[in-house]
Amino acid sequence: MNITHFSKITMEVETISSEDVLYLKDHLLLLTTFQSFIIDFKNTTIDYETLNGLIGPPHRIFRDDDRIWFFQMEVNHQFLEVSLKRGCLRFDLKYYIRQYR
Repeated sequence: MNITHFSKITMEVETISSEDVLYLKDHLLLLTTFQSFIIDFKNTTIDYETLNGLIGPPHRIFRDDDRIWFFQMEVNHQFLEVSLKRGCLRFDLKYYIRQYR
């Protein structure tokens, strides 16, 4: 699927995997038009140990099924925020890394 021409995407899929998260993160980091990409999913094959090996440890773990990562974008020096919660994977463009207490 070619997602390079969209700035905002919301979609629903049956299942999402750790490899899907890696693929989307790698491609979204290179886009100049990207703002937000939300994927609602019914099932997941995500293994957090595998995911951490693929994209690195999360910035913060809120609960077992609620995590957040930040990655610096090369194209605009902003940040890609990756948020994974029960049933939802979200990628957002941010100007700074939010600090949590």
